[in-house]
Amino acid sequence: MMSLQKFSPKIPHLEVEPLWQLTKGDPRIVIALLDGPVNLDHPNLKGASLQIIPLANKQDTQCQSHQASACSHGTQVASLIFGQHEQGHLFGIAPRCKGLIIPIFHDASSNFGQITPASQSILAQAIDLARVNGAHIINISAGERSTNGQPSALLASAIKRCVDAGVLIISAAGNDGCNCLHIPAAMPEVLTVGALNTAGKPAQFSNFGNLYRQNGLLAPGENLTVALSGGGYAKQSGTSFAAPLVAGVVGLFLSLGLIKNIKVNALDIRKLLLQSAQPCLQPNPDKCLRYLAGVLDCRSALNHFFSGASLMTDSNTTITSEAPSSEILPAGLDLASNNIKIPYRSEASQDDSPVHHLQPSFNTQRYEAATPAQSYQTQNLPNQQGQISPSSAGGDCSCQKNPAAEDRVQLVYALGTISYDFGTQARFDAIAADIGSGSNIGTLLTPAVGTSDLLDYLTEKPYAASSIIWTLNLDAMPLYAIRADGPFAMHIFDRLRQFLSDQVNPDQRAERVSIPGYIDGSIRLSSGQNIPVLVPEIRGMYNWTTKAFIEACVGKPEDSEKYRSKMDGMTNFLNRVYYEIRNLGVEPSDRALNFAATNAFQIERIFERAVNNSMQLDQIEVTRSPICRTDSDCWDVVLYFFNPKKMLEEARRAYRFTVDVSDIVPVLIGEIREWSVR
Repeated sequence: MMSLQKFSPKIPHLEVEPLWQLTKGDPRIVIALLDGPVNLDHPNLKGASLQIIPLANKQDTQCQSHQASACSHGTQVASLIFGQHEQGHLFGIAPRCKGLIIPIFHDASSNFGQITPASQSILAQAIDLARVNGAHIINISAGERSTNGQPSALLASAIKRCVDAGVLIISAAGNDGCNCLHIPAAMPEVLTVGALNTAGKPAQFSNFGNLYRQNGLLAPGENLTVALSGGGYAKQSGTSFAAPLVAGVVGLFLSLGLIKNIKVNALDIRKLLLQSAQPCLQPNPDKCLRYLAGVLDCRSALNHFFSGASLMTDSNTTITSEAPSSEILPAGLDLASNNIKIPYRSEASQDDSPVHHLQPSFNTQRYEAATPAQSYQTQNLPNQQGQISPSSAGGDCSCQKNPAAEDRVQLVYALGTISYDFGTQARFDAIAADIGSGSNIGTLLTPAVGTSDLLDYLTEKPYAASSIIWTLNLDAMPLYAIRADGPFAMHIFDRLRQFLSDQVNPDQRAERVSIPGYIDGSIRLSSGQNIPVLVPEIRGMYNWTTKAFIEACVGKPEDSEKYRSKMDGMTNFLNRVYYEIRNLGVEPSDRALNFAATNAFQIERIFERAVNNSMQLDQIEVTRSPICRTDSDCWDVVLYFFNPKKMLEEARRAYRFTVDVSDIVPVLIGEIREWSVR
């Protein structure tokens, strides 16, 4: 470890001291870190206002070892924002702001020093969790290498919800040192941060993809002093460490807005920093590519802030005084020790696979991903991430308590398709051998989903259904692993097997399933992706085809305009839920909407009335109901219709029904209400 006298609290080329003279941050401003666990016992973090929020029930939130890579990265990133100045060896940028620590990275259980990456679906959940817990700024020192910068629909939706709420996402550009992109940094709504070297020039390891020219800043990212999770300090480099500096600066400006009663939100500060950045002055345009949109200039931004420049947006969302699948890996570049190994997937696998992977850009060296021998088991160890196991049909009666009534249990009502995973090569080989020669169940990484060989095997030996990892997928991306628990576990496995059979049966071709339940830990798939485990409630498990679904409501096909209009309208509604506003089924509003899409007869009654008035579906809205029963959580689903032939002279029509999502399986309450709106 380096001696303390080699460290300086001043960060060259940042010039944050004028801001510190005005504020060191305000506890009403909340900065969320989506990273590894953080060692809150480090002396430099003592006194910081930090709250740990678990992403999933019983998931690790603590550092299991101070030498672990995930804990090291999380602690280092946290110290750059929240390091307390009184310690003297490391000055965090915004030490008085409040921090939310949401761990999305953990160390591989069987390969010490390797970080288990997070999927884009997990990142989307973490972003939503940060937003609903009052974050104004979300720092993601991580990313997934991408050729086109396009995220999954789930991640894009989560980021859009942040934009709508005035929440800023800051993400590291990545450390490949090339004209290339990382997700989520490539998204235009995100503030991307690349790294400066100690000379104040673009660091050679910092990415400079074309999309970053609009939304990217450079900030110091080489030889920064960080707090070590095991105690003490070290010098580190990487875009992972440049990003939290910018997150801290945004926190200072928001704090200053509160102090000076200037109404701004985090997106306003994003615009301020981008437009006040130092531009590239190189005569050769090619040399300016590495500068992104410019270099962070705190002094210039401060002058613009007080001048009331046109840099502020017209957004109505302002800071309030009350803070309410793919693999992503951290983006730190460890130049001090160069001994942190990170799982790496080849570019071909990243580009071709439907499974997205967000990775921290920890090191410019690439390492082969380890495949830990993880069994499908749950071990109830203290402070240890749960591993998933086969369930028997028996079990004690404690499984019958209502999880919705327990603290910190995340309810889910998700829509998707059923698939499966073997977890490890050993498990795949064992099942393939048990089925016998000539079988076709695919390979470990590309299972032949729904083949008759596997289904016949599961029919013959139903207990074997507990030996594979059942997954709920959305557009071929695994969202959840489904674990059957309790005395009716075998009934759940039977239903999953039937769902899978119906999906591949030419006479059935089931398109969607609904799975209600609650999250209980996470599991690693054969691809290396970690996904949450969903314990389902059999009462709400259904599968269907859209055509049969609608015909069950409106009856057999008729040769009439009214029948065709109703069919078209309901198909439009369901397709919009399935494809346009698809979601993870985690937030109460999403659970209400997904449940509405499975309640065919309620929807049919609405479309019956709308068709009688020659109206078509216009807008779908879900809002919290102002009136609700005690101990319930009620949401109003409102469908707006319009008459395309009389758009100017005829008002739109709104139809509302209410869904209570307080239990695992939501329930409709009250009657359909309708009214006219302009």
